[in-house]
Amino acid sequence: MRVAMFTNTYLPQVGGVAVSVDRFAQAYRRRGHDVLTIGPEYECQPEQEDGVLRIHAIQNFNGSDFSVAVAP
Repeated sequence: MRVAMFTNTYLPQVGGVAVSVDRFAQAYRRRGHDVLTIGPEYECQPEQEDGVLRIHAIQNFNGSDFSVAVAP
């Protein structure tokens, strides 16, 4: 089964949502699923990430720790 997970915060951003999404993705993969996590771009993100698609986003939207995706 193919699974897509969308999130407005993801690693290396530290927080409950980012960690939870990563753990769910890992659990699905251990069960044999093909997982694609779609999350925001960060300056300090890893150069190579399997199963992760980064999209351009406004960081710290409205003074929060969250990102908002923007159309290319």
